[in-house]
Amino acid sequence: MDISNQIIGSFSQNVSSFYNSNPRKSQVEIALDVANFLFNSPKRIMFIEAPVGIGKTLGVLIPSILYSRLQRSQITYATATKNLQDQIFDSDLPDLKRMQILGDEKKVLAMGKENYFCIVNYQNNREKFKTSQRAVDIGMAIDKCYTGLRKELDQVLKNASKEETTDHEWDILKIKSDQRKCKLNYCPGHEYRNSFQKHPFITVTNHSQLIQTRINIDNKIPGIVSVYPGLVIIDEAHLFNDNYLSCAQEQLSIEDFKKISHFAKDNLRLKKAATQIKKKLIKLSKQKYGLQTRHTLVYEDRVNLSIIREELIKEESFDTNRNGEVNVGGQVDELVGSIYKILDTNNYISWITSDNGEKIQFVTKNIFDDFEKLIKELSAYNKIIFMSGTLTSTNNSEEEIKSIWGISNFEYKSYESPFSPENQIYLCLPKEGFKVTRNKDRMVQPIVINCIQPICRQIKGGVLILSNSLELKDKIRKDIGNTYENRNVFSQGDDNVNELSKKFKRDKSSILIASGSFKTGFSVKGEALQAVVITSLPFPVKDDPFIELKVSEYCKRLKMTPTEDNKFKISYDIMLHDLEQSIGRLIRDMGDYGVIYITDSRIYGRNNYGANLQRWFLDKGYVIHNNLMELSNFMANAKNKIHRHIQQYNKENNLNKLKNIPQITYSPSNRSKLNRTFILKKK
Repeated sequence: MDISNQIIGSFSQNVSSFYNSNPRKSQVEIALDVANFLFNSPKRIMFIEAPVGIGKTLGVLIPSILYSRLQRSQITYATATKNLQDQIFDSDLPDLKRMQILGDEKKVLAMGKENYFCIVNYQNNREKFKTSQRAVDIGMAIDKCYTGLRKELDQVLKNASKEETTDHEWDILKIKSDQRKCKLNYCPGHEYRNSFQKHPFITVTNHSQLIQTRINIDNKIPGIVSVYPGLVIIDEAHLFNDNYLSCAQEQLSIEDFKKISHFAKDNLRLKKAATQIKKKLIKLSKQKYGLQTRHTLVYEDRVNLSIIREELIKEESFDTNRNGEVNVGGQVDELVGSIYKILDTNNYISWITSDNGEKIQFVTKNIFDDFEKLIKELSAYNKIIFMSGTLTSTNNSEEEIKSIWGISNFEYKSYESPFSPENQIYLCLPKEGFKVTRNKDRMVQPIVINCIQPICRQIKGGVLILSNSLELKDKIRKDIGNTYENRNVFSQGDDNVNELSKKFKRDKSSILIASGSFKTGFSVKGEALQAVVITSLPFPVKDDPFIELKVSEYCKRLKMTPTEDNKFKISYDIMLHDLEQSIGRLIRDMGDYGVIYITDSRIYGRNNYGANLQRWFLDKGYVIHNNLMELSNFMANAKNKIHRHIQQYNKENNLNKLKNIPQITYSPSNRSKLNRTFILKKK
């Protein structure tokens, strides 16, 4: 079988007829490169760096489906965000079926527990719904559900002319994090989740579930999704490392310290130490704003933790070995073991987190080595494709991957963007008037008067304001209110991320003030988004304990002496990754255009990074403006310029221009002898 011809045929016939347009050469090149890696290369890992708009999703999925079908294996496709998960499962896979590239093979959408309902939760809480009729309506809708997903339940309600579930109603229905298997055999949510391990042809999941399954297997705990399907595709791969941290970190919550107080009984020394820690956690959780959400444990905290550990060991009569480690046994052995790790500063790093509950979190200092181990274990039993538009930030991408990811034997392919920054983006970097300061009140008026107001008066479409500071976000919202310049204003926190995204997309002239969740995975095409305002350069917080570990580790891997200058270079590269993600929200399609405005005059300050950043923009094809005087003219002429660019691009990227087609063939005798059942038993 000639795989190359089959792939080219899929694009020239199936894809082109479905979209009623000629396939792009760049998209076919991705598909051929992926097929060459899957069928010909002995390497187990491939990195694809391809910008938005090039069509990398179909470019990767089409050869992957063909490969997995011939190999009689499966695909696990992991993303970082719910938005992309939904897009893959609800849009891309159905489109591939309509193209007759994908058949009736089983596909599952594997999300977190809280996205599915449990019938028992409904049955035990009928009286908590607003009215008895509402409980009946939801019950009738539940009977028609197959997956137990909230969006499926909402669609059934909508089809019956009923209101979709409210957040309160979903809190009643959803599977709780500590909820085990359902006692009923016909619970859609639990039954559907049980199917994740029954080898569906395609599993669309997220980074966290893939990582957690691998961690669970190491700890002899049942997994969530298949980590040995034969082929693993990791999209939004630039976030995979951070998501590994989220899964690998352990924690002690305020509830744990309440348990300690319970064990204290008449032990006043123990009770006092536990109370001091509880007070510290509560104090930081009430601290609404701040430069960081991870706070270093101070000497007093460690003294109190040491007292708690010492007194608990006395209370429970624990045995310890020569290193002071607890020999497991007793009711609070996990608490004592966790405290031991927190106090072990040679091997663990810990912090108090203040943005997501009251807790102390900790992780091994070998986390980057463990991350490497995870990838190597996955690649031992699967081929892995990592894909992203912003994998690297240096000119030597392969060396950067080798150093940062700790992988030496891999394929790397990068592709040019189909977009034209010169014609599609009006980049404004003001020379003065925007001082970044801890006093957020001083920043609000310049941003509103000199940036947001003139932008709203010169463009028709939506405006996204991205702030690195929650305090600044809230102060901007307070200043401009719920409506501004005849536009509706939404702010992160008004509603959940999905609902807020829908409202912003529907209202094509609205303003959305947001932070982290909207910097990646947020995709709005057309006039609904024509301006992105970035309130400051997104440098990582210098004193964040984990950032300190990350910067030091990267210095070591890049063989750089950990001087202040070198540490800043690493922080600068981290900032560039974040900045590129934020900028990438504006242009999601070849017809999109608008303005990027960075309200940070440090770009022109007395520093080297400002000049470097300007060169970085120029090298990417941007034209730098220092004010908005030419914005109206740019917006008026953008469509014509983009039209000419698209014509030229399509001419140069016609399938007839395809060269250096790899020879990829397949015969049944070449089918992998990989025996998944054997591997699972072996693991």
